[in-house]
Amino acid sequence: MLTANPSVPVKSTRELIAYAKANPGKLNYASAGQGSLIHLTTELFNLSAGVKTTHVPYKGIGAAYPDLIAGHVQMVFASIVSVQPHVRSNRLRALAVSSAKRAKAQPDWPTVAESGGLKGFGVTQWYGTFAPAGTPRAIVDRLNREIVKAAHDPELASRFAADGAEAAGSSQQAFAAHVKEENEKWSRVIRDTGIKGD
Repeated sequence: MLTANPSVPVKSTRELIAYAKANPGKLNYASAGQGSLIHLTTELFNLSAGVKTTHVPYKGIGAAYPDLIAGHVQMVFASIVSVQPHVRSNRLRALAVSSAKRAKAQPDWPTVAESGGLKGFGVTQWYGTFAPAGTPRAIVDRLNREIVKAAHDPELASRFAADGAEAAGSSQQAFAAHVKEENEKWSRVIRDTGIKGD
């Protein structure tokens, strides 16, 4: 979720982009560290929106919240579950979710793409299951079937939803295509911004 300190005079992603363009480099954003998903997501946002914001890395996103709430750092892309208490208490303002479609956990919040006019923008934190190369096909197929079955279990789905997550089992081919797309997207962001790891 993209959130901002309430002292920033914006109430939407489009307004945040306009403010950042009018004040290049003056907005600081927090991340969970150099090369973290939050860092990469914000740099993708900067590239997509044509803005410049200043990276302030922390040792984990929890360490950033005091500075975000105090206004020393003005914005962050963080998981719904970690940022939601601060949004509910009005210490941070929710602007949008970073996923390509609205989150089931918070369907009223728009996406960055729709609220900021950034067509094609979509970032989610995802987890996948991999097997060693050479694992027999029958075992890989069985693992895939069982994982997809578990991902569609209503009880598991409701537990994920409580944490702002969605279970999404898919075919091996669809997952392989997703991994390829992600590698291409993040390679491009790293190349275009010159990001280096710690």
